[in-house]
Amino acid sequence: MTSSQRRIAFVTGTRAEFGLLIPVLKALRGRAGIAVRLYATGTHPVSAYGRTIDEMTASGFPPDRVVDILVGGDSSASMGKTIGLGTISFIDIFETDRPDCIVILGDRFELLAVATAALSLGIPLVHLEGGHITEGAIDDSIRHALTKMARLHMTSTEVYARRLRQMGEDPSTIHVVGATGIDNILDAPRLDLRALEESLNFELSGSPLFLVTHHPVTSATEHSPTEEIKELLDALDEFETATIVFTQPNADPGNREINEAVRAFVIRKASQRLMVPSLGFVRYLSLAEAADAVIGNSSSGVIEVPSLGVPTVNIGPRQKGRLRAPSVIDVEPDSRSISDGVRRALSPEMREVARRRSNPMGDGTAGKQIADILCGTDFARVGAKVFFDLPSA
Repeated sequence: MTSSQRRIAFVTGTRAEFGLLIPVLKALRGRAGIAVRLYATGTHPVSAYGRTIDEMTASGFPPDRVVDILVGGDSSASMGKTIGLGTISFIDIFETDRPDCIVILGDRFELLAVATAALSLGIPLVHLEGGHITEGAIDDSIRHALTKMARLHMTSTEVYARRLRQMGEDPSTIHVVGATGIDNILDAPRLDLRALEESLNFELSGSPLFLVTHHPVTSATEHSPTEEIKELLDALDEFETATIVFTQPNADPGNREINEAVRAFVIRKASQRLMVPSLGFVRYLSLAEAADAVIGNSSSGVIEVPSLGVPTVNIGPRQKGRLRAPSVIDVEPDSRSISDGVRRALSPEMREVARRRSNPMGDGTAGKQIADILCGTDFARVGAKVFFDLPSA
């Protein structure tokens, strides 16, 4: 790296969010005068979550530095301690490395540490995927806080851009580019069913085939993680011939209860059910595309899966507020509603809706657009941030 190069730092804390950064990293690769530095933190180095730094390396983007900040435990306190440790760690790192800008995506709690470090050191923060609303998670508050700390914004829809303007962000710093997850769907390689079976060491021939990811709901709710996962598993039990692949939840408080319940559920029919810490980027897309339905409360079911032509059964309030494709079926977090939603997903009518692949989240060019904006912005000339009031009615 030379002093004349523009130094763009990317920070990733989870497999899912890293996958969404890949189109931007690909679009920046080989550009003259650009030096990219990639930091892996959060769950990436943790074996219990699949040690996904290995997947990063296999994808062609090994981390330049691994920042291990995840404090053990399954509580709100451990989450807060992780943010504190992360803030100290990233201030030390960025003070030495001095990138010209720092790029983050989404709303994971670890990113509050990154943003605080960037703000403290006066390094411009670039935030991807602001403006979403997810009323069933504290992610909402985190995402909006990141928006206010960022100097440049890349949103996936005009609806989300309007929300940023409502928050007082300078319209000239807000760019509507689409969702990078759509780029992945159009560009990523796929594994066929046989290759998936060999990779998982598990037979996927049973019908229907379900891919399930269920995270803890972190906002105030009348149901505990244990109660929510019980309702989901009771509903899935009604589909006796189904082959079901579960991916582990994220590191939010309540994940251990979900993991324990799913493991017990899988053991009861080990020939038809599988739990994996992390599928990785290519296996996840391949399995989602092969599935008869994607079930749970992950954002991927709402944002990316509609472009795969597969119905999504979205459970509970975690994704409440996001834009929806017609193939997303919203259900309450009780077993009757969930099982009814799954049956609807398997119906010929919904399968036909899903096959149209209608998705409001973009056209698959987000990665290139973001790379172009990053390369065309003179971050050294970014001035003081001001609040932009909306025009009076």
